[in-house]
Amino acid sequence: MATAKNRIVRSIAPKSVFAEAQPLVDSTVDYLQGDLLFLDSGLIKPVTGDADGATILGIAPQTVVDGKPKAVYTGTAVDAAQAIEALPGPVYGVIAKLKLKTGDVFAAGDLVYCVATDAQTVSSAGINPIGVFQGPGLTAGAASEGQVLLGAVINGVLQF
Repeated sequence: MATAKNRIVRSIAPKSVFAEAQPLVDSTVDYLQGDLLFLDSGLIKPVTGDADGATILGIAPQTVVDGKPKAVYTGTAVDAAQAIEALPGPVYGVIAKLKLKTGDVFAAGDLVYCVATDAQTVSSAGINPIGVFQGPGLTAGAASEGQVLLGAVINGVLQF
């Protein structure tokens, strides 16, 4: 199970396909800071597998619960009295320290892919690339993390 975490370690050329995410979330949308996000039928959602890489948007800069930013000062996930505020969209063109799929082999410059494990884990095998591995070569063990330059897929093309 993933937990909210600021996984961005370096901003190379940060961009966002949707700088304002509020029009693309509704009360059914939940994701954690650090989740990889994609566009699904007009809504931003956390990835659930390799197929979602076909419309990857980047990484979540903050946690969203029921379509609203997670409340900061209350004990509940969302403050019912909270006004609707600007919601930053997923960011790409950044290097994020993501979880690596156990047993996969990664090498510098290899493409990485979404995986069904959780929305913060990447694999070295798949069909829809979402970024480029940045670290030294390794075989991922349990709890391994590695740096990935994240892209966004726009009109079927991975861009950074």
